[in-house]
Amino acid sequence: MSSAISDESICQSKTNSEAGLSISQLSSRGQERVDRLGSFASPKSNAILSEFKLFDAEKNPDGLINLGTAENSLLSERLLKFIHENFQMSTNHLKYRPSLLHGYTLNSTQVMPNILNKVLKPHAPIRSEHIVVGPGIGAILSHLIWHLCEAGDGVVITAPFYSDYIRDIIYPAQAAPIIVPTPVELDPLSLAVIPLLRQYIQDQLALSKVKIRVLMLCNPHNPLARAYPKETIVEYSRIAEEFNLHLIVDEVFANEIFSSRYVLNPTPFTSILSFPSDSLPCNPSRIHVLWSPSKDLGASGIKIGALISQGAKNKPLVDTIRTSLNATPVSSASDVVFTSIMRDEEFWEAFGRENRKRLGEAFELVGGWCESHGFGFEKAQAGPFVMIDFGLMIRGISLPTESSSTEDSDSSVSHTIQAKAKLAIAFQMLERGGIRLQSPQVYGLNPLDMRVRVVFTLPREIMKIALRRIEKSFGLEKVEV
Repeated sequence: MSSAISDESICQSKTNSEAGLSISQLSSRGQERVDRLGSFASPKSNAILSEFKLFDAEKNPDGLINLGTAENSLLSERLLKFIHENFQMSTNHLKYRPSLLHGYTLNSTQVMPNILNKVLKPHAPIRSEHIVVGPGIGAILSHLIWHLCEAGDGVVITAPFYSDYIRDIIYPAQAAPIIVPTPVELDPLSLAVIPLLRQYIQDQLALSKVKIRVLMLCNPHNPLARAYPKETIVEYSRIAEEFNLHLIVDEVFANEIFSSRYVLNPTPFTSILSFPSDSLPCNPSRIHVLWSPSKDLGASGIKIGALISQGAKNKPLVDTIRTSLNATPVSSASDVVFTSIMRDEEFWEAFGRENRKRLGEAFELVGGWCESHGFGFEKAQAGPFVMIDFGLMIRGISLPTESSSTEDSDSSVSHTIQAKAKLAIAFQMLERGGIRLQSPQVYGLNPLDMRVRVVFTLPREIMKIALRRIEKSFGLEKVEV
């Protein structure tokens, strides 16, 4: 019998497809991921991405300006010049990663400890055997969560938080993010949040809803753009020990503490690895640090990230994650770029100094704009973004269903619903005006908290265009910056 598909079968298949009878292509867990992550994994989001083109002064001056992604373009040309002058591959770079790691070509795993020891200033020197290098912090975190958590185990984060942590906690480990809301009157980086965090964990355990395995900390904080005080870091470690949790600390913005006219003496960065083991109430084997040079260099697209885990009992964890990354290693091209940069200490130090200077200047531009309009804003001290209160603009938006005569118009539920609706309209207005930002809700903020994370590290002239577009979107007068 012939194995060829008959014309009749083809016609029947087309009929079924046209009738909407096609079999789902997703597994049950694939569908669950789509449902849990919503638009993050939605085909609709991919369609939206294909519908617009980004701003280009010559090719597309009306294109969308993205102020929602933490990318730093302040020194892009300087970095490219260095890369073009120093990029040199060997035959080992054309092979699988083990050929690079076990050959005689210098690689990122070998040179990274020297930079880490300068940036993080650990109490015990970081060595190559403490490090796992992979294709970005997100990939490293997802592997780490998979190795620390069973499906359904909890990972605790205080809000606000970096939104993509949710992606990396859920997939592929299928762990459960547990978000601890912080009242607006509390500083999430202060000691005042510790009793709240402890009580929240106790309540979750008492309810037996989920087994909690991990506590996460981002220092310097994303999106609040400040470093944690030493005393708060110590208390996080105390909670980890008290509840038998692993403590994951993302220190990717460690080298981006900057001063400005708003904050002359920013909170200094303190790595959790800088504490002597006897001064932390936490077993060192619970502590795992994430780091990458890509943010410092404004090179997020050249993927590389690292896990640093120094605990005496952590060698099996480090070794198995290193092995599991064999299927998705950092590319040899990325390794060449970052190895050449990290081995050149003079370039690294000079680039870092200039980057911090440019960060302060870029923040002052946006800070001055906020002051001219009367907008509240966080006094940023680290990283490429600032939280700006858009409440004055958003609260002025009228809703078709809004009425002062509604019985529960003063209730918190009604206010929250109205705030969500106004936020949605505001971001539609910004999109139409050529600006892409992320809603406060993706950082775990209450809709009534209308602070928006704005990235300020575009080239100065493009940043000015972006600020003018925000003004036009909300009918504001132009402010010269």
